[in-house]
Amino acid sequence: MTTDASLLAAALDVCERSGYRTERPDRGWLPDAIATAPTDATSGSTVEPLFGDTDAPIAVEPLEATDVEPTTMISRLWDNSDDGRRTLFVVPGGEADALAETVSGLLSEPACVAAEDDDGCRTFYNGPDRIALTGGGYALHKTTDPEFRWFEELADDGRGGETSEQARTGSDGKRVVLADGDEEVAVLGDVDGLGCPPASTFPYAYRRNPRDKCFHVTDASGREVGVFTDVRSVRAAAYEPVPMPFVPEHLFDGPVRSHWGVLAVDDDSPRLYTADGRRVLDVE
Repeated sequence: MTTDASLLAAALDVCERSGYRTERPDRGWLPDAIATAPTDATSGSTVEPLFGDTDAPIAVEPLEATDVEPTTMISRLWDNSDDGRRTLFVVPGGEADALAETVSGLLSEPACVAAEDDDGCRTFYNGPDRIALTGGGYALHKTTDPEFRWFEELADDGRGGETSEQARTGSDGKRVVLADGDEEVAVLGDVDGLGCPPASTFPYAYRRNPRDKCFHVTDASGREVGVFTDVRSVRAAAYEPVPMPFVPEHLFDGPVRSHWGVLAVDDDSPRLYTADGRRVLDVE
């Protein structure tokens, strides 16, 4: 069985053989290991870039098979990118190549979205954050078995012209829709509208009252419909917090193709997957 420790050791060996210096920071907010290309002329090291160029350090991120899913992958890529690091994901075992191909597919163009149609309208992955509302509180929808899905659709008036919402917001002709299964829950003028929309956009909202420490649920008109002691009680009453979708341009400053690589590790030679394809690494 391949462990996180053996994955990390294999990845560090690959990085060091490629000329990188490696370290294992003992700080919880940093990755388990970081590889950095030497910058001093006297180091004597020649670096063979694993992916991208060598101007940014590489965070080494071992993954269990259960970690190979959008929320974990995009969150780690985002965190590292935000801190100026690239990300080398490391996947284990006999299914390493299948896992690496799954990660590569998720991060390749169109990167970090579930789908994109011929009109350029995207379906987004749901992130771990909630939708914060103007004036405080968070968006809710009443549902017993939530199947939330955020997606773009062309937003014309049926005659090829702009809707009043498009004209008001100056959007690019794509509105953003939240659906729960087949039910349309909310519509925004564009992806930028996800930043603190008004509470009236959603069927329900909740916020914590600092006086009684309880969570007060209101409908779209602002009428209070329930008071709960905690978020678990809110959910028990079938009110579900609305997830914030991952919108690539809100997370990353430009394309992500040089931000990541995936190392497949098993008993054979390591294979490196990047946006440019698959490469077998010589570690002898």
